[in-house]
Amino acid sequence: MQLISNENAIKHGQLPEDVHANEKDSVQFDCVIEGTPQPNIRWFKDHNMIAASEDYQMSYSKGVAILCIPEAYPEDSGKYTCTATNIAGCKTASAYLSVQPEEEGKSQDTVFVNGYTVLFRLSSHNVNE
Repeated sequence: MQLISNENAIKHGQLPEDVHANEKDSVQFDCVIEGTPQPNIRWFKDHNMIAASEDYQMSYSKGVAILCIPEAYPEDSGKYTCTATNIAGCKTASAYLSVQPEEEGKSQDTVFVNGYTVLFRLSSHNVNE
């Protein structure tokens, strides 16, 4: 995935993976990027640049770009793209986030395993009835 075959080219190692989460879960995208000089990293959601904030925490250290969403909500669902740019060019990698909303009045845990959804729902009833 090298743009230009020289020492300045940006190379991707680990790419971000699609994430399925429940509402209020913490979500993190990781992307391993190599490049000399150090690339400028930008994150986008659905083609709109994301600014660092309490809702979107970003870091880039030792070749690892991280985007963390401390508390995800359904409106955070979408396509997230990491863009690395330096003198040699630009590389992008994308992944999708899907956030399941909480159901009011129900206690449940949803687990996503190998593309399958397993839903655990807890309900209570009076055993004396």
